[in-house]
Amino acid sequence: MTSSKDFAQFIDELRNSRNISRKDFAENIVSLRQYYRFIKGEFSLKSESINALLDKLEINTIQAYESFRKKRNNNYSILSNIYVNLYNNNLIEASNLFEKIEKESISTSYNKKYYDLIKTLLEIYQEKILKNTGMKKILTILNYPKIMDNDVLSFVEIS
Repeated sequence: MTSSKDFAQFIDELRNSRNISRKDFAENIVSLRQYYRFIKGEFSLKSESINALLDKLEINTIQAYESFRKKRNNNYSILSNIYVNLYNNNLIEASNLFEKIEKESISTSYNKKYYDLIKTLLEIYQEKILKNTGMKKILTILNYPKIMDNDVLSFVEIS
């Protein structure tokens, strides 16, 4: 389970990788003391402050959270890699990677949905199921048509 402290430390790792001092990084956004407390998990920053820090890194919020998720969540990282291989029509690599995942090890509902989507796509591409059958399974996974009522869609839902 990740925490806001984990994300704060991730931001600090990004800062460090760009060779920006903590003083310069926090300048005009938060005090250096607040930044230190943020990294230690003792203090929460407003989303505007986090966005401003990410802007100094020239990274948008979506990129930051996606990178954080990949770095901290091995199942998500593997699933994303499988999806990229599917997208690039590299079915052998996608299949090999998929076989390494134990469904029981997947703990988040998002990753479970991602897993089910990828499994169904692999079955379609490998012609283990008919395309129409696969599409019906995908619509069920995505909770269609109710998904259309959502204000924001996840990557899995958009895919």
